[in-house]
Amino acid sequence: PIKPRHSKDAVVDVAKLKHAKNRNQTRYLTEQEVIRFMESFAEMAKGEDTCFHLLALFQLQTGTRIGEAAAVTWDDIDFDRNAINVSKTVHWGRGKEARRYIQLFTKTGESRVIPITESLKGMLCWMKSFRTKGLVFSVDGNEPLSYRSIQYRYDKAFKMAGISHRSTHILRHTFSTNFLTATKDHFTLAKFLGHASTRQTEHYAKVTNALSNESFKSFNQNVEEKFGNVLN
Repeated sequence: PIKPRHSKDAVVDVAKLKHAKNRNQTRYLTEQEVIRFMESFAEMAKGEDTCFHLLALFQLQTGTRIGEAAAVTWDDIDFDRNAINVSKTVHWGRGKEARRYIQLFTKTGESRVIPITESLKGMLCWMKSFRTKGLVFSVDGNEPLSYRSIQYRYDKAFKMAGISHRSTHILRHTFSTNFLTATKDHFTLAKFLGHASTRQTEHYAKVTNALSNESFKSFNQNVEEKFGNVLN
């Protein structure tokens, strides 16, 4: 943090700052990166690390913030409706010995319901065979995972997979990009992410539009190579 007496001397390149923010918001894992990341996590998933592996899978299929995912309890999951109620988040204090606890509200203060895929439901059913009460992603069901332990394992999996990203939030971006690419439904994505409006999902649209343009370029090149002589 910059002390008040230095604020007048501080120089901030607003353009660069905005560019960096937009770049971070549009980062996501490609299909091959997701596969490598999860394969790396699977190699690490021994004993307690299994919990972190499943947490990453959960994020990839729900788009939840890491604090929201870590705060999900078995009471939040409705297996009959195939949905999860996201209404809490983990508060992680700063420092190695800082206290962590469950806050009974999300970042935006609004709860939301997110449908779950069949594969995610299968994973949760398997996990439920070991424990049916308390926190879903926890060693004992009572104590939330520490952020340091989550970040350490995510970073390790990224490194093993040869991926430069070092953030738990990249999985939320990946879910968003994949969902919008498949559905083009901005309204539903905003609802699932807990955004107040579709304006907050616009940066994902830029990514999917770029993907569409690249796909068309590949298609155009293919057409030209195969039928160029006939069509001209």
